[in-house]
Amino acid sequence: MSRRKKAAGSSRRSAKTTSFWTASLRRRAVIGGGLAVTGIVLGLGVWLFDVPQRLAFGVAQGVAGLGFEVKHVKISGVENAPKLAIYSAVFDGRSNSMLLVDIDDVRARLMANPWIAEASVARRLPDTLDVVVRERKPVAVWQRQGRLAVIDAEGRVLDNGERVKRFGRLPLVVGVGAEAHARALFVMLAGHPDLAGQLDSATWVGDRRWDLRFRSGELLMLPEGDDAAVRAVSKFATMDRNAGLLGRGFARFDMRQEDRMYTRKLAAVPARVADGAGQDRGVDI
Repeated sequence: MSRRKKAAGSSRRSAKTTSFWTASLRRRAVIGGGLAVTGIVLGLGVWLFDVPQRLAFGVAQGVAGLGFEVKHVKISGVENAPKLAIYSAVFDGRSNSMLLVDIDDVRARLMANPWIAEASVARRLPDTLDVVVRERKPVAVWQRQGRLAVIDAEGRVLDNGERVKRFGRLPLVVGVGAEAHARALFVMLAGHPDLAGQLDSATWVGDRRWDLRFRSGELLMLPEGDDAAVRAVSKFATMDRNAGLLGRGFARFDMRQEDRMYTRKLAAVPARVADGAGQDRGVDI
């Protein structure tokens, strides 16, 4: 009888002990989960209500450890800008915590890239930044003193490094000041797409006028002044459309005099074979 009482007492004590440890583990789990939730709530509170900077940084870093950290950057709108430069701008802040990423600073760093005309940045919790950019359009390669750079229609330099060779399909503008006058040139050519499509290069001469070189080799010398140049291009486009001037053995067309065009044919070997080769001939226009 005594043995049965002792066994029963021992069983009750064991059950109490098991119950105690089970309850203890539950309390710890609840406390741990509560701390995690508290950390997130505190982090959001810091973000929204701007508590002192040192405390804010510490709490936000703690929340980052719970998964609220920049791990992914989704970029859209990029065609020519180097993506590495965009990633560098995004991750150049003092912390990768989603709560500490300064969206305005990230955007400012992106806008410092000459390729980027507009940028927007948004958080997508828990760990992603969405970056949308609008690029400037490259329109020409600018050559000055043996150096090359990609420019937009405003003459802004977009790239002047090794990547310039990727834009060999673009027309070449040559000379000091050519980039500043490129917009007027391309506006002038926009009304004559057939002519523009055959342009190989344009040289800004004496800081006052353009010489246009076509892919078939001819040189078109335009007059000074935007209005005079527009009229000359329009006349030349009409004559080329009606008579096929390009690709017909001419070396150059000199339209610097507004009411007259001088032409020169390519020199042949021997020179006597070509009628008028190497000599300028004037035509009323």
